[in-house]
Amino acid sequence: ETQRGNIGQEMAHQYSDATDPKTRVEYARQIGAQYILSGTLRSIEKKQPRQWRLTKKTLMYYSLNLEMTDIKTGLIAWSDAVELARESSVPIIGW
Repeated sequence: ETQRGNIGQEMAHQYSDATDPKTRVEYARQIGAQYILSGTLRSIEKKQPRQWRLTKKTLMYYSLNLEMTDIKTGLIAWSDAVELARESSVPIIGW
């Protein structure tokens, strides 16, 4: 039940004006921060076509985008993007 409540609170926060860049800068000034670090993490699963094999392979692609905003100027001081691919395999026959 607590996990659902946390997810609900996070979704409400994301859909509010608090995630607007201008609002984030104002909030950070109020708490005395010098920078704000924000970003997104996305994942895409690519399934392999059906084949007769002893293992099931899955490819996961991850994209991470980060930005660090300077509170004094409101400008992006640093940003970076990283893309990763990971392959996992699970045996179909467990022995």
